Amino acid sequence: MKSLIYFLIIFISSTLYSQETILSFQNLDIKKNIKNVENYSLSDEKTNNLAIILGQKDKITGYLYNSNFEKIGEAAGISLKKKYSEIIGYSITNESIYTLVYSTDSGKNFEYSTINFETGKIVSNEIDFKLDDEFYLETIHYKNRMIMMSATKNDLLILREFTEDFTFEEMSPFRLDNPNEDHKLLTNQFSFNAFDPFKTTIYGITKIDNNVPNTISHTSNKSKLYQKDDNIYITVEDEKSKRTILKILNLSDLKLITKTLKYPEGKKENFKNFNSFIYGQYFFHIASSRDEMIFQVKSFDNLIIKEFYVAKESTIEFKNSPIFQRGSTYSYGSGKKNLNTTKQFLRKITSSNLGISVYQENNNYQITFGSSEVIFNSGRLSNFQSRGTTFNTPGGSVFVPSYSPTFSSFNSYGRSKDVFTNGLFDNTFNHIEGEVLENNIFDRIKEFQDELKWDTAEDVFIHNGTTYFSYWNTREQTYFLLQF
Repeated sequence: MKSLIYFLIIFISSTLYSQETILSFQNLDIKKNIKNVENYSLSDEKTNNLAIILGQKDKITGYLYNSNFEKIGEAAGISLKKKYSEIIGYSITNESIYTLVYSTDSGKNFEYSTINFETGKIVSNEIDFKLDDEFYLETIHYKNRMIMMSATKNDLLILREFTEDFTFEEMSPFRLDNPNEDHKLLTNQFSFNAFDPFKTTIYGITKIDNNVPNTISHTSNKSKLYQKDDNIYITVEDEKSKRTILKILNLSDLKLITKTLKYPEGKKENFKNFNSFIYGQYFFHIASSRDEMIFQVKSFDNLIIKEFYVAKESTIEFKNSPIFQRGSTYSYGSGKKNLNTTKQFLRKITSSNLGISVYQENNNYQITFGSSEVIFNSGRLSNFQSRGTTFNTPGGSVFVPSYSPTFSSFNSYGRSKDVFTNGLFDNTFNHIEGEVLENNIFDRIKEFQDELKWDTAEDVFIHNGTTYFSYWNTREQTYFLLQF
């Protein structure tokens, strides 16, 4: 009876939030009312199959579904999870073999778990490979292949592919700095272990998924990575030389090109704070001081397409929302108020980590601009860092990597101290006055999630061009997958 009532609640909630429950199933081997459940969603780019991986302690169960969400395979086995705590990526071979790759907290040693949906078995072993004098940065998924990125202290970016022989094979090294210049672009970024942010300040690379909204807390990092088709875009803010360095790496031919885009210049004084963002074929720059702010829409050749400016004594004419201040240093994720003046806004964003975020929906661009700070809890970073999150500190952003930038972006919603406002623009970046911004897809998922009980192991991911939300219900021992 209780199960029936719960399923009725899910049905009513799905109707209210215009969502569709795609599938659900029970796994009675996962212990009831215990939240230490893991949930991973692995999308096959070639066949549009979907693998759902559930784990509890060292037990793993995998379910394989075709593009119509009909189950076509199942597997179970044991992992080495006690030692290897962070999943960094996966590869797919022969359509039925999915391999998860885990790392130790140090980011030096690795393990794999191969899920074979033909045999129904899962095999886990350590990988005979170690990152000695390098630092793990991120993982790229490209045509079902897994490519690991690491860096040396001398700004050497190294790409390695995880092979069918269960090891990492070097593809190519790339030098990211200019040896003729006095400074190095990435040396400070990767000066020590990326998995231990408590030793000193680290500026990590934040992987951006442009298919979903991104919060200012996620985009205010000074180094970002984007993936589109065959290309990887890496941006590094070089504030000393007043420019953004853009590296474009083609994964099909392994060619690397470099572009530089100059920062905007202030009309009253020199700007104090800078950042950038890439969306589609456009490059966005933002700069601020206590007296003024500017953001520009550019081409990759630094040609200014549109420019928007505001001074502290003026109102922000290109915004469509209040100036929000969200979060508190004293209570996790709470504390909500709005700012009233441009002067307040400029003072806040210039003294923190400036950022800009762009997302297109219904043929219009929603542009968010503001700043972000970390929320500390008893002297430690908030505990939402698992599976990748950016933490902004007074010295910069700390990033714990994730194999899923979609989930990382979703997980950053409401988790930091942000000051921001939103503007709505048409497809040629003319401001649309008077329009009220609608809730984006993450807002709708959050509203739905707030109505749930006994949920854990949530995941947000994109599969075959559609955004999905999944979770495990601890009371009913049931997995749910919903389409948004």
